[in-house]
Amino acid sequence: MKVKIPRKVKIGAYDYTIKFEPNLVYDYKLLGQSLSDRQMIKIEPKTTKQTNAVTLWHEIIHAINGVYSCEIDESNTDRIAQGIAAILQSDFGIEFDWSNIKEN
Repeated sequence: MKVKIPRKVKIGAYDYTIKFEPNLVYDYKLLGQSLSDRQMIKIEPKTTKQTNAVTLWHEIIHAINGVYSCEIDESNTDRIAQGIAAILQSDFGIEFDWSNIKEN
């Protein structure tokens, strides 16, 4: 089943915009970035669909961590993101449709 990635996700009282940001990986060695001051999640578009899915969850977890002060470290953020992406893909058969997400 395909699920469209929304342009915005609500995290706490904030609407985070999701967008592709070309060259994150080349300019900053990042696959994604969560900017709490701008309520924005950026994803490098030039990676695989699987990498984008894990990166999206990774950045959503960072945003949740910031909004709710969960104190989840980077290693656990990676583990949780990998787990969520794997369960959604393998067990639920969900494939993300990125057609709503625009490049910056």
